[in-house]
Amino acid sequence: MQRFGMKFIAGMVLLCGITGILAGFTMDSTNKRGSELLVESSGSQLELLYALGKAQIDSPLHVTVKLQGESQTLSVKKSEQAASILAEEMGISDLSVELEHGEKAYRARDVISDTDIRLDWVQAGETSYVKIQLDAQGLDGIQHLIRIQERAQASMMKAGITPAWNASIQGSVYNGMTAGETVQRLEEELAVQLPLNAVDSYQDTTTESRSYEVPSLKTYVMGGENPIHMQIAVHEDSMKENNRITIGFPVITIEY
Repeated sequence: MQRFGMKFIAGMVLLCGITGILAGFTMDSTNKRGSELLVESSGSQLELLYALGKAQIDSPLHVTVKLQGESQTLSVKKSEQAASILAEEMGISDLSVELEHGEKAYRARDVISDTDIRLDWVQAGETSYVKIQLDAQGLDGIQHLIRIQERAQASMMKAGITPAWNASIQGSVYNGMTAGETVQRLEEELAVQLPLNAVDSYQDTTTESRSYEVPSLKTYVMGGENPIHMQIAVHEDSMKENNRITIGFPVITIEY
């Protein structure tokens, strides 16, 4: 076992913070009946996100899926066993154990079907914080990523952890527009397929982001008094002279 100092603390803070944010994620009532409905809903939404990205963003596309959850019912010993089983069921054979101040973190990295998989299980006292991140780029299809996502969800459920998830698709366009103009165009074109209502926005000199209520989508996070189902963001890259577009369900949790 290796000592890793601030690396562990930063990782634990990141996982705790993300899990805290995602505690506000809510599923439609029809999706609370079991893991099969949860998987079906997230898979269909990921397909839709990918289709929207292909229509609006130039290749190569980068897709990121994150699943996060926590458990306060697992002992340290059971946590280690559950982390090992989770990695094995994800198809990952190499699970490392790191130790600092008596707390353990289990981490694994692998590439399956051109999808980069990262598993982090942090045991902080009586609480287990679990995060799985999937990254794929230049996809010709989305089905293999959905299969890995479904396997990850099922494995977390088996470990007694109900995962919240979010996904983002990102790429660039050379359209000669400002970030604000690009967001406006995206909003108008997406509204044709998805009735939406803007509930929040952010702007600076090179970036614009808007969040939306989209009743046809299942998963959302509360933003004040309003549910947020989708977020889009555009960043002007002066070096590459293009606009980087990110679309997220329900919110974006990667750099944009």
